[in-house]
Amino acid sequence: MLHVVKPNVAVVIQESTWRKSLSKQEKDEISEKYGTTPLELNE
Repeated sequence: MLHVVKPNVAVVIQESTWRKSLSKQEKDEISEKYGTTPLELNE
């Protein structure tokens, strides 16, 4: 996920990472709500 920033400012990239295993349904719900697919630690 990227946030809009002003010119000449550092860009921060945020990636959702989960410490526990998620079911397919949980991943789908999070993806729909936040617009990004969550990753697990082993990914």
